Amino acid sequence: MRFVVFIDESGLPVRCQVFVVAALGAVVPSGVSYLFIGRDLVEFVRSRFRVKGEIKFRDAKRVLDVAELRSFVDTILSRFRVGFSVVHVSTDNALEVRLLSIKRALFSLLRSCVDILGSIELLTIVVDEVPLDLRYLRRALISAIRDLYVIPSIEVKMRSSARVPGIQLADVVAGYLRSTYLKRLGKG
Repeated sequence: MRFVVFIDESGLPVRCQVFVVAALGAVVPSGVSYLFIGRDLVEFVRSRFRVKGEIKFRDAKRVLDVAELRSFVDTILSRFRVGFSVVHVSTDNALEVRLLSIKRALFSLLRSCVDILGSIELLTIVVDEVPLDLRYLRRALISAIRDLYVIPSIEVKMRSSARVPGIQLADVVAGYLRSTYLKRLGKG
């Protein structure tokens, strides 16, 4: 079996901002490409609400009413395991905040999946394109995972969300979490 994780962010990792990273995970048979996971949900939203191109939280918020948006997020949450990180940024080091938030979201997800990790042959982590060096990100994530878990093979990829439906769904979840968090703070 293969465990595929999609990671995307919402907000900017700059001082005094709320920055959210969401990680969505799905167990799939080894031969299934990550490019097809979540495609049916993205296609449904595109066709039902006549959205062209990729699905982003701001688009979903624009075309869906509050109940529909909540229902869409609930559908995503029912199909994927979820981990996330919410940070009120207090530093000017955006790269550090980004990497730490990605790690927190990923480990939040992995902690909730301990029951399945023993049967996973391959962990594929697909991160939306961010201004981090892929080699650095790959080294940091694989090293941190191997310190805590025994997973035979781990791959880390950085891809455009326009081509990966799972990242688009992670964007919707991250945006929704950030929006909900800001509303609770009275800033949304």
